[in-house]
Amino acid sequence: MGCTAGVGLIRYLIVILVVVGLGCGGSTPAISNHLLVSSQETGNWKVFSVNLSSSLADQVTNGPGHDTGPVWSPDGNLMVVASTRLGDSELFLLDSGGAVLRQLTDNDYTDEQPAFAPNGNHISFRSDRTGDVEIFVMSVDGAQIRQLTDNPGEDWDPSWSPDGTSVAFASNRNGNWDIYTMNSDGTKVNQLTDNPGTDLEPVWSPDSKQLAFTSNRNGQLQVFLLDVSGTTVTAIAQAGIPSDWRLGQAPE
Repeated sequence: MGCTAGVGLIRYLIVILVVVGLGCGGSTPAISNHLLVSSQETGNWKVFSVNLSSSLADQVTNGPGHDTGPVWSPDGNLMVVASTRLGDSELFLLDSGGAVLRQLTDNDYTDEQPAFAPNGNHISFRSDRTGDVEIFVMSVDGAQIRQLTDNPGEDWDPSWSPDGTSVAFASNRNGNWDIYTMNSDGTKVNQLTDNPGTDLEPVWSPDSKQLAFTSNRNGQLQVFLLDVSGTTVTAIAQAGIPSDWRLGQAPE
């Protein structure tokens, strides 16, 4: 712990800030002004906590295996990560310092990409436990797992709207990777983008009216802004996103 990764972060801070500005709102975290990222800078994928004021990062996890997809709970007291520390990828609940509080999933399949509901009571995630890659939701203690999507394609990157009524996600169910939304119970699926490029990683704006997402539609991986009501897409980060950084949610 306490490993510093400031040099790389300075170069990529603009990408992080774009996502922070569109992160889930309405929370009062115990840790303010910090963003969770996962990086393979130390060899395996590990979780770092980025101080957005100093552009420095402290290593949060340091166990065996890979730790990816870190997300803060809405109050900033907890985090969830996908980890291969026990073999296959499972979801773990950690305290703000990286100590494991509970293993949330335990099966022979791949569970990853967790996302907290705004009320902090539920966590959505992707899993291939049914044979397809689908999106599921469970209570914060790992109980009451329910399947939200069900189609032959793959569904990735669940992201809750700040008002808790919708979940955005990426899917290749129609041949390309595009951005979709659905009600929080899995009903009323709506396709928002339709582009030959690869659209992934949607993140809601605080007012639930826009989504930021990553796409290579212009030849390199960039951050774009999507108007949910009118589906107007605008590039908002011109610099390419580095392949060795994965962003987590940032509490306000």
